[in-house]
This record gives sequence, C-alpha cells and structure tokens, in this order.
Amino acid sequence: MNGANIYRATDADIEALATNMRAADRKEMLQWTGQDALWAVRLSVRQSDSCYVGYADDGQLLCAFGAKRDNLIERTAIIWELSTEAVNTHKIAFLRNSRECFDRLCRDLSDVEEFHNWVSAEYTGAVRWIEWLGGALSIDFRKKGLCGGDFRFFYIENPHYKEDN
Repeated sequence: MNGANIYRATDADIEALATNMRAADRKEMLQWTGQDALWAVRLSVRQSDSCYVGYADDGQLLCAFGAKRDNLIERTAIIWELSTEAVNTHKIAFLRNSRECFDRLCRDLSDVEEFHNWVSAEYTGAVRWIEWLGGALSIDFRKKGLCGGDFRFFYIENPHYKEDN
C-alpha cells in the first residue's frame, strides 16, 4: 500500500459496509444494539460529527470510523469503527487506515479530550486493536448488550485535544 486511502463516508460506503461487514463486527453490533447491520451503520454514520472510510489500494472498502460528541459541556465523544471481510486480506492497509482515520477524527474533534465506547469482551481482535490505538479498557465497568454478550468500557485520549477550543 502506498498510503492511506481515506474519504468522507457516503451512502454507497454505508451500503457496502453493511453488506460486507466482518462477521465478528456483525455479531458484536447485533448483541449490542439488537439491530441489523444496515440500520446500525446508517444510524452511526448519521449521528457522527465526523466519519471516514478507508479503502485498500485495490478499491476494497476496509472500514468506517466515526465519532459523536456526547454533548456540548463534556469534552468526550463516542468513537466507533466497523470493518469488512476485506480486512482479512489487507491487514497492513487496515492498520494504516485505522491510524489515519483515528488521527483525522482527533483533529476534526480537537475540542474532545477523550473518546469512549463499549467493546465485546469476546471480540479479542477488537480489544487488541483498541489497545494498539492507545486505548485502555476499564477493569470494572462492564454491561450486557441488548441481545446478549458481555461488553467492556474503553477510552482513548485525543492527542490533538486543545482546551481553548
């Protein structure tokens, strides 16, 4: 890969992501929300203050990455990422896209001090990925998804946070 292929998410990207979503992401989303992939992806993208997609050099969609501020007072935001099965054959490109998407979200939301969300405790690949991005998981903060599964709270500091925004 020559570099990250990052773009703002479009309706076509949403459809492609929902259709080709990685099985582990689909399972996590179903357990957490109780909804199908297309509904959840559309809602996630629509509610995001910033949202990007990453593609491999061969044109395959790898992931979508977004964030939504919690409110206007707190300096926190919900962050999310969903991937496609193409990640399995484009691991390096996925990692590059992840770093670049995360950096762009952090810059776009420089008024956000910390990002957070929930991750399935069973989805070890996602847990490792969060840690690779510099995130940490809460030891005690856990909850059940709407349709099963154990979820752990995680958070990632924004390296581009500017208190004077």
